[in-house]
Amino acid sequence: SIPCVAAFVGILTNWMGVKMLFYPVEYFGWNLKRWDDTPYGFFGWQGVVPTKTEPMAKRLVTIVTEKLLSLDEAFARLDPGELGRLLLPG
Repeated sequence: SIPCVAAFVGILTNWMGVKMLFYPVEYFGWNLKRWDDTPYGFFGWQGVVPTKTEPMAKRLVTIVTEKLLSLDEAFARLDPGELGRLLLPG
C-alpha cells in the first residue's frame, strides 16, 4: 500500500512540475507585486518557459550568429524567390 501511494505522489509531483514549467502562458493571478523575469508574483504564477522567452531568444540568437554561423552564411542559404513568396500576405 505504501509503495502505491508513494508512486502516485511521485507521478503527481512530476506531472505538476512539468505543467508549471510551461503553463500558464500568460500571468494568472492578482498582479499586486511581480518581480522582473520571474514566473511568480505575490499572488500568481506564469510558466517558467513563457516568462523567460525574451532572454532565451536573445541568447539563442547570440549563440547562432556568433558561434554557429555568420549572417552571410545564413543569408546565402536562403532562396530569395521562396523567401519573398513566404513574406507576402495571402
